[in-house]
Amino acid sequence: MNTELTTPKQRLLLGRLMDESAGRSFPRPTFTALFDVLGLSSAVNERCAEMLATVGLSEGRFAVLLLLEQRPALTPAELAENLGVTRATITGLIAGLERQDLLVREADSSDGRRTRLALTAAGLTAIAEIIPAYSQWLGGAMRGVSPEDADTFALVLARVADNLAFDEGER
Repeated sequence: MNTELTTPKQRLLLGRLMDESAGRSFPRPTFTALFDVLGLSSAVNERCAEMLATVGLSEGRFAVLLLLEQRPALTPAELAENLGVTRATITGLIAGLERQDLLVREADSSDGRRTRLALTAAGLTAIAEIIPAYSQWLGGAMRGVSPEDADTFALVLARVADNLAFDEGER
Protein backbone atom coordinates (compact mmCIF):
# COMPACT_ATOMS: atom_id res chain seq x y z
CA MET A 1 0.00 0.00 0.00
CA ASN A 2 1.37 3.40 -0.98
CA THR A 3 -0.97 5.61 1.02
CA GLU A 4 0.72 7.37 3.93
CA LEU A 5 -1.84 7.57 6.71
CA THR A 6 0.29 9.15 9.40
CA THR A 7 1.16 12.81 9.64
CA PRO A 8 4.76 14.04 9.76
CA LYS A 9 4.35 14.70 13.52
CA GLN A 10 3.05 11.19 14.09
CA ARG A 11 5.97 9.74 12.10
CA LEU A 12 8.41 11.65 14.33
CA LEU A 13 6.76 10.26 17.45
CA LEU A 14 6.63 6.78 15.95
CA GLY A 15 10.35 6.91 15.17
CA ARG A 16 11.13 7.98 18.73
CA LEU A 17 8.92 5.24 20.15
CA MET A 18 10.76 2.72 18.01
CA ASP A 19 14.08 3.93 19.42
CA GLU A 20 12.73 3.70 22.97
CA SER A 21 11.17 0.26 22.58
CA ALA A 22 14.07 -1.40 20.74
CA GLY A 23 14.45 -4.91 22.09
CA ARG A 24 11.05 -4.92 23.79
CA SER A 25 8.02 -6.99 22.89
CA PHE A 26 6.32 -4.35 20.75
CA PRO A 27 7.20 -4.95 17.11
CA ARG A 28 7.17 -1.95 14.79
CA PRO A 29 4.02 -3.09 12.90
CA THR A 30 2.06 -2.90 16.17
CA PHE A 31 2.86 0.78 16.69
CA THR A 32 2.59 1.57 12.99
CA ALA A 33 -0.87 0.00 12.76
CA LEU A 34 -2.14 2.07 15.67
CA PHE A 35 -0.78 5.27 14.16
CA ASP A 36 -2.33 4.29 10.82
CA VAL A 37 -5.71 3.99 12.56
CA LEU A 38 -5.23 7.51 13.95
CA GLY A 39 -4.41 8.82 10.49
CA LEU A 40 -7.29 6.96 8.89
CA SER A 41 -9.69 8.30 11.51
CA SER A 42 -8.53 11.85 10.79
CA ALA A 43 -8.92 11.32 7.04
CA VAL A 44 -12.44 9.92 7.44
CA ASN A 45 -13.47 12.79 9.75
CA GLU A 46 -12.03 15.35 7.34
CA ARG A 47 -13.82 13.84 4.34
CA CYS A 48 -17.13 13.62 6.24
CA ALA A 49 -16.81 17.27 7.25
CA GLU A 50 -16.10 18.23 3.61
CA MET A 51 -19.17 16.34 2.39
CA LEU A 52 -21.41 18.02 4.95
CA ALA A 53 -19.93 21.45 4.26
CA THR A 54 -21.14 21.22 0.66
CA VAL A 55 -24.69 21.47 2.01
CA GLY A 56 -23.84 23.96 4.75
CA LEU A 57 -23.79 21.53 7.65
CA SER A 58 -21.33 20.52 10.34
CA GLU A 59 -21.17 17.05 11.86
CA GLY A 60 -22.88 18.40 14.98
CA ARG A 61 -25.74 19.95 13.03
CA PHE A 62 -26.16 16.78 10.99
CA ALA A 63 -26.28 14.70 14.17
CA VAL A 64 -29.10 16.94 15.45
CA LEU A 65 -31.04 16.39 12.22
CA LEU A 66 -30.57 12.63 12.37
CA LEU A 67 -31.64 12.43 16.00
CA LEU A 68 -34.74 14.54 15.36
CA GLU A 69 -35.58 12.33 12.40
CA GLN A 70 -35.45 9.27 14.68
CA ARG A 71 -37.00 10.92 17.74
CA PRO A 72 -39.18 13.87 16.76
CA ALA A 73 -40.18 16.59 19.21
CA LEU A 74 -37.23 16.41 21.59
CA THR A 75 -36.45 19.35 23.85
CA PRO A 76 -33.08 21.07 23.55
CA ALA A 77 -32.02 19.49 26.87
CA GLU A 78 -32.97 16.03 25.61
CA LEU A 79 -31.01 16.64 22.41
CA ALA A 80 -27.94 17.67 24.39
CA GLU A 81 -28.19 14.60 26.63
CA ASN A 82 -28.67 12.19 23.72
CA LEU A 83 -25.77 13.66 21.74
CA GLY A 84 -23.46 13.93 24.73
CA VAL A 85 -22.89 17.67 24.39
CA THR A 86 -23.48 20.64 26.65
CA ARG A 87 -26.66 22.70 26.57
CA ALA A 88 -24.60 25.66 25.37
CA THR A 89 -23.35 23.62 22.41
CA ILE A 90 -26.85 22.44 21.52
CA THR A 91 -28.13 26.01 21.69
CA GLY A 92 -25.63 27.04 19.02
CA LEU A 93 -26.41 24.03 16.84
CA ILE A 94 -30.15 24.69 17.04
CA ALA A 95 -29.71 28.38 16.22
CA GLY A 96 -27.70 27.52 13.11
CA LEU A 97 -30.23 24.95 11.95
CA GLU A 98 -33.05 27.45 12.51
CA ARG A 99 -31.24 30.05 10.37
CA GLN A 100 -30.95 27.41 7.65
CA ASP A 101 -34.70 26.66 8.00
CA LEU A 102 -33.93 22.99 8.74
CA LEU A 103 -35.75 22.87 12.08
CA VAL A 104 -38.29 24.89 14.04
CA ARG A 105 -39.07 25.37 17.70
CA GLU A 106 -42.59 24.55 18.80
CA ALA A 107 -44.29 25.07 22.14
CA ASP A 108 -44.84 21.89 24.13
CA SER A 109 -48.57 21.08 24.15
CA SER A 110 -48.50 20.09 27.84
CA ASP A 111 -46.17 22.85 29.05
CA GLY A 112 -46.08 26.07 27.05
CA ARG A 113 -42.81 27.09 28.71
CA ARG A 114 -41.01 24.10 27.21
CA THR A 115 -39.77 24.11 23.62
CA ARG A 116 -39.81 21.07 21.39
CA LEU A 117 -37.92 20.82 18.11
CA ALA A 118 -39.17 19.59 14.76
CA LEU A 119 -37.57 19.11 11.38
CA THR A 120 -38.85 21.20 8.52
CA ALA A 121 -39.45 19.83 5.03
CA ALA A 122 -36.05 21.28 4.13
CA GLY A 123 -34.47 19.40 7.05
CA LEU A 124 -35.96 16.11 5.90
CA THR A 125 -34.82 16.84 2.34
CA ALA A 126 -31.27 17.58 3.53
CA ILE A 127 -31.09 14.19 5.25
CA ALA A 128 -32.54 12.45 2.19
CA GLU A 129 -29.88 14.05 -0.02
CA ILE A 130 -26.90 13.44 2.25
CA ILE A 131 -27.47 9.81 3.21
CA PRO A 132 -27.08 8.37 -0.33
CA ALA A 133 -23.88 10.38 -0.85
CA TYR A 134 -22.50 9.11 2.47
CA SER A 135 -23.49 5.55 1.64
CA GLN A 136 -21.82 5.68 -1.76
CA TRP A 137 -18.66 7.23 -0.33
CA LEU A 138 -18.40 4.70 2.52
CA GLY A 139 -19.03 1.84 0.09
CA GLY A 140 -16.20 3.15 -2.06
CA ALA A 141 -13.92 3.47 0.95
CA MET A 142 -14.51 -0.21 1.77
CA ARG A 143 -14.12 -1.39 -1.85
CA GLY A 144 -11.99 -4.51 -1.96
CA VAL A 145 -12.38 -5.23 1.77
CA SER A 146 -14.08 -8.58 2.29
CA PRO A 147 -16.70 -9.01 5.00
CA GLU A 148 -14.26 -11.32 6.77
CA ASP A 149 -11.51 -8.68 6.69
CA ALA A 150 -13.96 -6.07 7.98
CA ASP A 151 -14.92 -8.42 10.83
CA THR A 152 -11.25 -9.00 11.70
CA PHE A 153 -10.57 -5.27 11.61
CA ALA A 154 -13.53 -4.64 13.94
CA LEU A 155 -12.26 -7.32 16.35
CA VAL A 156 -8.77 -5.80 16.42
CA LEU A 157 -10.21 -2.32 17.05
CA ALA A 158 -12.39 -3.71 19.85
CA ARG A 159 -9.34 -5.36 21.43
CA VAL A 160 -7.40 -2.08 21.33
CA ALA A 161 -10.41 -0.25 22.82
CA ASP A 162 -10.60 -2.85 25.60
CA ASN A 163 -6.87 -2.40 26.27
CA LEU A 164 -7.31 1.36 26.51
CA ALA A 165 -10.24 0.95 28.89
CA PHE A 166 -8.17 -1.43 31.00
CA ASP A 167 -5.27 1.03 31.09
CA GLU A 168 -7.67 3.74 32.28
CA GLY A 169 -9.02 1.50 35.05
CA GLU A 170 -12.44 1.04 33.45
CA ARG A 171 -12.45 -2.72 33.78
